[in-house]
Amino acid sequence: MKRIGLTPKITKHSKRDEIQESVDINWARLILQIGAFPVFLFSIFSTDDIKNLKLDGVILTGGNDLSVVNQNPLSVIRDNFETMVFDFCLKEKIKILGICRGMQFLGYQTGNTPVRLKGHVTKNQEIVIRNGCSFYSVLSQIKKIDSYHDYGFYKVDDSWEVLARSRDNVIKAMRHKQGDLLAHMWHPERENSFNCYHTQLIINFFEGNNN
Repeated sequence: MKRIGLTPKITKHSKRDEIQESVDINWARLILQIGAFPVFLFSIFSTDDIKNLKLDGVILTGGNDLSVVNQNPLSVIRDNFETMVFDFCLKEKIKILGICRGMQFLGYQTGNTPVRLKGHVTKNQEIVIRNGCSFYSVLSQIKKIDSYHDYGFYKVDDSWEVLARSRDNVIKAMRHKQGDLLAHMWHPERENSFNCYHTQLIINFFEGNNN
């Protein structure tokens, strides 16, 4: 059974001096449903802690802005932690899936800066899949997605293969050409009943199947 790490959203309690870290419980349900085991990654973990978890993959979940667009101290904490995770995974050739904020993070780590967007907070947004792209057999079945983000990319550098765009040309999914990074802006965990194509995409990625 593959072990998939999940990075958390970081928040501060409004009435107590308490930092809280959380992941939607649906992520655990989704990962178990695809036959893997979810592992919560606290931001205080060191590189040695991550190594000892013997992860097969990592998902950078949504929540929090990147510190490059919002210098909130919690965003800085999360960026610093996920940078450590990113560097470790690249060194150990562990696959990373970036979701929403996670896609922005991966883009930024590879030299691309997200820009402010309008009109990308909606439950149903049509996307256009690039013909013949990686994961095309699965992605071509996805016609509409949820969209809950204020930042994103219209373009990225050539190290990325763009897989999907919105009608106004915002990138909605991309895969790094080295193969160990996949990112998309929609939230598969927020479906009332998990979309079979969303989950199949995750399975295919972590299994190394790009069809």
